[in-house]
Order: sequence, then C-alpha cells, then structure tokens
Amino acid sequence: MDDRPNKKLVRPMVYADLSEVLEIERQVTFQPWTQNAFSESLKVGYQCWVIEDNSRVIAYLVQSICTEESHILNLGVLDSRQGQGIGRVLVKTACAAAANNGVIQIMLTARSTN
Repeated sequence: MDDRPNKKLVRPMVYADLSEVLEIERQVTFQPWTQNAFSESLKVGYQCWVIEDNSRVIAYLVQSICTEESHILNLGVLDSRQGQGIGRVLVKTACAAAANNGVIQIMLTARSTN
C-alpha cells in the first residue's frame, strides 16, 4: 500500500477538523496554538489546508495572503507520518494558492528547534 499523499487528499480546512488539528498541534508543537487561534484563522479567511487519509486529518497548514505577500503561519504533520513528504505537499499547495492570488513573496518563520 502506498501511504504517500496525492493531490486529492489535500482540501480546505473546515471547523469540523479542529479537534483533529488540535490533537496534532499538541503532539508536535512545544507552544501549541489554541482552538481559538485556528477558529479565528478560518473566520478571517486565511488559507487553511489539511491532508486527510482514511477520513483522518494527518496534517494541516495555515497561511495568510495579503496583496503580494504570504506568510505560512502554522504547519503540522502527525508524528507517525513525518518524513514522508506530507509537509512538502502542503507547502506546495500553499505556494500554488499564493501564486494564484498574485503573491510574489512567501515567508515562513521557523524556530531553530524545528
């Protein structure tokens, strides 16, 4: 069985995903976002993506897009699925969404511990 994600597994995040997203966030982040932070991201219209496998969210990405600039604000992949290119798929999705919105610069701030 091939566990690599493909394009059809990537979809926009919805409020119903938040419990699974928060579960991943708490597993993989030293200072996790709150449910309110994710809810507000959806509410204000940030680009929020998930990768779903067998009806389960295994990764997520949140990005803001403003005029010609985009920021990848949060990205997480389920511990057991890391190292399989899943994060790369989400970053490529974010880059494509940004390009479609006229963005010419994408930024990602990462901690040295990442």
